[in-house]
Amino acid sequence: MTRLARLTYLLAVALVLAACGQEEILPTPTPEPLAFFAPTPLSPGRSANPLQILFVPPDAESIGNAAPTLEGELEARSGLALTVGTVGSPGEALNALCDYNDGDRFVAAWLDGPTTVLALERGCGDVALQGVRGGSTGLAGVVLGRGGGLGSVPGRTFCRLELTDFYSWVLPNLALEANNIDPTDIGDVFDYPSYDLLLPDMVNGTCQTTGAPAGLLQSEEYAEFANQIPVAYTSPPMPYGVLVYPPELLLADREALTEAFIEAVGDGVAVQTTEEADEAAAVPTLPNDELIALDESLLTSNQTALLNLLGAEGVRPVNEGELVRVQDFMQSTGLVEVLAQP
Repeated sequence: MTRLARLTYLLAVALVLAACGQEEILPTPTPEPLAFFAPTPLSPGRSANPLQILFVPPDAESIGNAAPTLEGELEARSGLALTVGTVGSPGEALNALCDYNDGDRFVAAWLDGPTTVLALERGCGDVALQGVRGGSTGLAGVVLGRGGGLGSVPGRTFCRLELTDFYSWVLPNLALEANNIDPTDIGDVFDYPSYDLLLPDMVNGTCQTTGAPAGLLQSEEYAEFANQIPVAYTSPPMPYGVLVYPPELLLADREALTEAFIEAVGDGVAVQTTEEADEAAAVPTLPNDELIALDESLLTSNQTALLNLLGAEGVRPVNEGELVRVQDFMQSTGLVEVLAQP
């Protein structure tokens, strides 16, 4: 069996980072006489050099007109020239953010928690905003299975939604690495189209372990399985998304775009459908381990666009303290050190 953890996240991102490489340091050539009069490259966000904002949508088939909707709103509010686009993976977004081969680096990217840590490690950008879903800024993941703890995972049949699914596959592999368990020791691996089919097979023993977003078994849809499938491990909360600006973006432009995002979509508290909605509106919550149900009929067009692009319907200024647990978790996997190598 190949090294499963690397096939999931490490390979996908490592190959992308390998394309970025380390910036080659060349001798400084003697300038031509007129070189001192060459025009200065335009800062990102001007009409001749628009800033591209990249998302990795949770469901690429459902984004509709979300990108142009949000693009027009942000341009009008910030006064910057912008393009909103999507890519298929966090690795692609990281590659665009960290690409030093172009004359001008003009990409800002919404990254997941682990990829944000890699971007910070490489010095590719600066964190600015984080996504908010129903007042929460993130969601933990769980590994499900009998036997107690992650030590029960090796040798057992693992079921997942797909190779690239974050909660059912990528995060469990990272958790194994963080706890010094070799992911190659996992037994057979089977793909399922949905938890509707996967969870019954966890009960009957066809599947022996899997990963899921925290709170899945407490949701109304899957509550029948809550007392039948034990939780073996819970990860730190993972951000719904973190907006990382390129270093070249001027401070005034950062402030304008950050404010435009906040004004356009708000902080995501008003559309909670939990009983604690009123309390949460007064006291914003930290990342949690519950699935947040949203009443999408209450969303504005801008919030709906952000939900389709990010999986969150609001934003707030990033709390760097909330990223510390993710950074510590990623450091414990050894993944950061591997990908930071030339």
